[in-house]
Amino acid sequence: MRKLVVVIVIACGFLSACGPLGTRPETTLRRASLEPATNLTDDLISLPRPKGRIPAAVYGFRDQTGQYKQAPDSSLSTAVSQGGASMLVKAMNDSGWFTAVEREGLQDLLTERKILRALDQPDDKSGVKGSIGPGTGAELPSLMPARVLLQGAIVGYDFNVSTGGIGVKYLGIGAAEQYRKDQVTVNLRAIDTSNGRVLHSISTTKTVYSTQISPGVYRFIGFRELLEAEAGYTYNEPIQLAIQEAIQQALLSVIVEGVVRRSWDLADNRDMSNPVFQRTLAELNGRRIEVAERARAENERKQAEAEALDAQQRRARREQADRIVNAARMPAANADSSNDVEPTRPAPAAPTPAAAAPPSAVPEAAPAAPASPAPRPAPAPRRRPTAAPPAQESFHSIDRGEP
Repeated sequence: MRKLVVVIVIACGFLSACGPLGTRPETTLRRASLEPATNLTDDLISLPRPKGRIPAAVYGFRDQTGQYKQAPDSSLSTAVSQGGASMLVKAMNDSGWFTAVEREGLQDLLTERKILRALDQPDDKSGVKGSIGPGTGAELPSLMPARVLLQGAIVGYDFNVSTGGIGVKYLGIGAAEQYRKDQVTVNLRAIDTSNGRVLHSISTTKTVYSTQISPGVYRFIGFRELLEAEAGYTYNEPIQLAIQEAIQQALLSVIVEGVVRRSWDLADNRDMSNPVFQRTLAELNGRRIEVAERARAENERKQAEAEALDAQQRRARREQADRIVNAARMPAANADSSNDVEPTRPAPAAPTPAAAAPPSAVPEAAPAAPASPAPRPAPAPRRRPTAAPPAQESFHSIDRGEP
């Protein structure tokens, strides 16, 4: 009995901890309902009214992703919906800013107009006009031309932009949660049909979120008694709703940007304070500010790199000039060092017998001529002149006693 109570408690806690698991799956007997509104449907409906509705045409909204569904799904099915044009036309009607004219099925429309004209022609035999047709004899009105052409495409679908999860298990009882994020990118541009100029171009992204919760129990509750239980719940955000929301955001941004750039006007300029209008405008301005800040940071980085390179080049040129000056001063410095050395004096001559004579009797010799200055900026040091030895005839004249 105790084991049964434990099993019941674990099962109740197991089911109560997983709220989504208690949701019963919908059966196929449920009535069809209108398409659920996205987060931006109310924003489109609550936009301020324009000065006049703009005739606009949509020829198509192509799939340019080139992506197919991942395994184990069919590899022949595309990853995104092919009904982008229908989503865009619906968003145009919801906004109240555009009058959508049919262009995607233009050939079918022209065929029907031909049938109407043929039925309105008089019968060849009776001369009475066809019973089916306008019936008034009035001419069929011409098609409404479009002032603006809205062109766009689904330009990207990236799988597994980020994945992750968390899980815990204790004594065979645990639960785990995993998630995956994909991303879809949509581009929309408005073109002036009178000159072909692209008025506005907007790109938007939407995250496609998927999550999975999987609790489980695997535990022995007694000898030879094993309790095993597992459950799971998976939620995948519908891809077509994500694409529709991205298209709505792109159209909303095009409308607001067109008002700011005077491509079209509001019925009342005081409607600029509309919350949806202000929120979209703030997002557009924030993106422009972000781009401007990124460009400014990039310019500052390039300028800093250029200044550092310039300083390095100036330092290299200065070092090179210093090396050249030092190399030019080396010969002069060597010459100065050789001139500063004191010249070696010759050793005095050996004394002769004539040196014994009294100095008064020895006539003084004429002083020697000074040496020529050395080729240097400073004059060479002068040496004191030395007396020449007495002449030999003076010695003989003293011995003979001659006056």
